[in-house]
Amino acid sequence: MYVVLSISMFLKLCFYISGTVDNLTATSSPIQCILKDPRPGDHDDVIRQNGKAFREVCGPILTHQLGDREYMFGDSFTAIDVAVGFAIVTALEKRAHFLVGFPSLKEYAERLRGRPAYLKAIAQC
Repeated sequence: MYVVLSISMFLKLCFYISGTVDNLTATSSPIQCILKDPRPGDHDDVIRQNGKAFREVCGPILTHQLGDREYMFGDSFTAIDVAVGFAIVTALEKRAHFLVGFPSLKEYAERLRGRPAYLKAIAQC
């Protein structure tokens, strides 16, 4: 039963991160080819709306999921931390004000940014 719940939570978080949270820090649009402005995510009103969505919806959901654990599923780094971590680290780097009021998510992002594999991957970008 625990394995089924873990797989279920993994898939739920993967879809949530890629379909919702990741979009809050995006500066471009999937339909940018037809927009007059290819970077709508850089507009102040869009940033404000996305910040509100993070504060009111995404931040509380992810904070609840993280709880008082080191990583999303406990004390061990797992694949979900790659997906969630990328979105949270990106938010910290691009829109740090989104994380105000969510100290556990900020600490989580800092933990992930300090991992040797993360440092190695970022150095190759």
